[in-house]
Amino acid sequence: DLAVQPRTAVEKILAHTPRMVGIGCYIWNIELVTKVAALLKKLRPEMVLVLGGPEISYETEEQEIYPYADYVICGEGELEFRNLCRQILNHEDTKRTKQAEGASEKTSCPSCLRGEKIIRSVPVDLSQIELPYDFYTDEDIVHRAIYVEASRGCPFRCEYCMSSLDSAVRYFPQERFLAAMQKLLDRGARTFRFVDRSFNIDLDFALEIIAFFRDRYQPGLMLHLEMIPDRLPDQLIDALKPCPPGMFQFEIGIQTFNPEVAQRIQRPLNIAQIETNLRRLRQEAAVHIHADLIAGLPGEDLDSFEAGFNRLLALNPQEIQLGILKRLRGAAIDRHTQEWKMVYSPHPPYEILQTAQLDFTQMQRLQRFARYWNLTVNNGYFIQTAPLIWQGPQDAGETVPPASCGQHSRQDVGETVPPASCGQHSRQDVGDTVPPASCGQHSRQDVGDTVPPASCGQHSRQDVGDTVPPASCGQHSRQDVGDTVPPASSGLSETTGFDPYKEIHQTRRKNYPHWLQEGGTYFVTFRLADSIPQSRIKEYEELRRKWQEHHHPPYTQQERDRFNELFCERVDKWLDEGAGACCLRDSAFSEIVANVLQHFDGMRYKLDEWVVMPNHVHLIVQPLGDHQLPDILHSWKSFSSNQINRALKRSGRLWQKEYYDHLIRNTEELYRIRSYIRNNPQKAGIHVPHSSGPQDVGDTVPPASSGLQGRQDVGDTVPPASSGQQGRQDVGDTVPPASCGQHSRQDVGETVPPASCGQHSRQDVGETVPPASCGPISAFRAFMRWSDWLYAQTRTTGNLHMVRLAKLLMTYLTKERGLSERAVAEALWSDYSRGNRPDVPGFLKKFGFEQGQPSKEEAPPSGPPRQSRHRK
Repeated sequence: DLAVQPRTAVEKILAHTPRMVGIGCYIWNIELVTKVAALLKKLRPEMVLVLGGPEISYETEEQEIYPYADYVICGEGELEFRNLCRQILNHEDTKRTKQAEGASEKTSCPSCLRGEKIIRSVPVDLSQIELPYDFYTDEDIVHRAIYVEASRGCPFRCEYCMSSLDSAVRYFPQERFLAAMQKLLDRGARTFRFVDRSFNIDLDFALEIIAFFRDRYQPGLMLHLEMIPDRLPDQLIDALKPCPPGMFQFEIGIQTFNPEVAQRIQRPLNIAQIETNLRRLRQEAAVHIHADLIAGLPGEDLDSFEAGFNRLLALNPQEIQLGILKRLRGAAIDRHTQEWKMVYSPHPPYEILQTAQLDFTQMQRLQRFARYWNLTVNNGYFIQTAPLIWQGPQDAGETVPPASCGQHSRQDVGETVPPASCGQHSRQDVGDTVPPASCGQHSRQDVGDTVPPASCGQHSRQDVGDTVPPASCGQHSRQDVGDTVPPASSGLSETTGFDPYKEIHQTRRKNYPHWLQEGGTYFVTFRLADSIPQSRIKEYEELRRKWQEHHHPPYTQQERDRFNELFCERVDKWLDEGAGACCLRDSAFSEIVANVLQHFDGMRYKLDEWVVMPNHVHLIVQPLGDHQLPDILHSWKSFSSNQINRALKRSGRLWQKEYYDHLIRNTEELYRIRSYIRNNPQKAGIHVPHSSGPQDVGDTVPPASSGLQGRQDVGDTVPPASSGQQGRQDVGDTVPPASCGQHSRQDVGETVPPASCGQHSRQDVGETVPPASCGPISAFRAFMRWSDWLYAQTRTTGNLHMVRLAKLLMTYLTKERGLSERAVAEALWSDYSRGNRPDVPGFLKKFGFEQGQPSKEEAPPSGPPRQSRHRK
């Protein structure tokens, strides 16, 4: 209970006269338990105090609470805490491995074993744990949500999340777990919140639990599940269709719609699949969708966040949770702090204060936006009224549903979009039908459709008659000004083939581990047997041994980066020094290797960037079919070794038996490694006769492109006049300055009037746009205005009484948005009558709304309220 006073909590604890006290430390309670720990040690210094939990498990010694602890358990504590209690209560020796000499005083646990005090745990075999659900009291069953856990771990490495530190997903024995759930149901439990981080990563596992509760449904039963948004196949949606409304609530973490930001934080996203899945859930299953976005991610500015919010709102989830990025101890998000100027609060929950893209004032506005969105929209009290904040009066006869986002015209599936109807899409031929998946970023996507010149206001110009395949690009086609894209230098597409849902197999050959995945792409280095002297190898092994003594899995991102700096980069440097005979400096021998590499390219594997250095080879390769990477490496080494040894009239081992490989997980990584391979000769200060492409630094496509452009024609350069926002205009087109680069191509000779704005579709000459038709600003900006206005009126982000909030909505919508009082009153009455609230505000009674009757004139509308198309 966070409302309890520290002294009251201590009094309750000491009433039990304990010899040992264990406290769980979390981001939400650390301030309270620090005060409790200080008081406990003051009053009972002989009492043993044990701390655990995620907040104390990292940066352990730097925390204020640390000096009060006798022991700290880092990681999962069930078994370690039991063992520690047994040892202390039985007066056994509790001596633990001491920290090795020379280790940092401030390293993060589990790498900070300091004397006897810090205990590091390893992931627990969940079959050894007794399930704790019998400890829920009858009062808990009646009044609280019951938190349960069917699995631990997450296969993803999203850098803002602590779950990325435990990549192995483990499951509680399902028979035992379901038996425990049956006992809770029998006791009357009806609200279950699963804390599993990726509930649907194993489809069979998810389906069995869903079926278990579905078959035992009773009124009031509700399950809250955290779901991976792009992994909702037909079988899962079909399993949900028979379930009654309200039984399932899915928390779906999207976090960002910006592909570059997602790659930067290692968040795997299939945005098109996510959009399809959310639409299907809304249309085919009665699931309550709670969708998450995070503000303040590295590299995301306000415009990008706005676009993502509007895109999510258009999918019509019941709730949108706007979270503010938090710096969780141990999470890898720290690695972006310097580059993106991330400034976090020093106080829990350590929220971001500003970034290079969002200043402190903008973050404060986003904080208030998030709070007021919860009050106005997520709480469900104003389902009819809240959308009026961003939906103004509509054209006569049209009703835009709440999900309309202020960016598009009508969105109903299968409706015909007239020419240039939408400022986000390219011009459509009259009568063309845009399918539901049309995404608001691309021109028409039908397979084989030809994009005419300058067809889309989001892309740079296409050569006349060029055909853009269905998935040719994520955001742009041609490169920015002056960039020249090299001619398809590799056999790979702009994707790596990595699938975060597929199993990754680990093998070990001699000293090195290898991670393999079917369809994966690998960065591989193999070297000549004499390329690194034995003295250097011994030095390397000794350094690595010492490092491993002080660092234990699971490794933090900082530890992984440090390992790479100390060892991988060290080996690269030694190789570039050119030790050994360096026989590959001879162009005849390097040509042998080059020919061997390319011999089965396209048949057994796809070869991407590669270079033959004097004593080693770097390359990127994707095995095809049933061909395995170890076999491919063996054939390369065997054939080249035989030929080179024969030419040198020698025998013996040419290549080092071991090789280094790295499974490439995203497009940003692919570009970075390509750049490294291309520039390796220049970095080493040499010229090599055989590589996959030019070695000039300027030929490298920067990571920002990250596979979001399709393949380009060789040597095409976009001239400076091409803005990348507007398509090339045909001869005779006149685009006045007010035209903003969001519009589709105009017909030859047409003039866009200055009032045409960058958010709307092209209006025919003489058409009148109603004052708030689909919003001259986006839904995000419309709600931001409400948020700013509400804060100016109340000067609080705390709770507001619903009657006061209703009055404020009436004032804002009529005075600031220009809606009629009657229209707003009808919407508010519809919300009040739906909730069966007895406290009908007096200001509604003057419109004839009384408790028990909707109106003197008409019943409340069942759908979104009809609005006058003119301001009052």
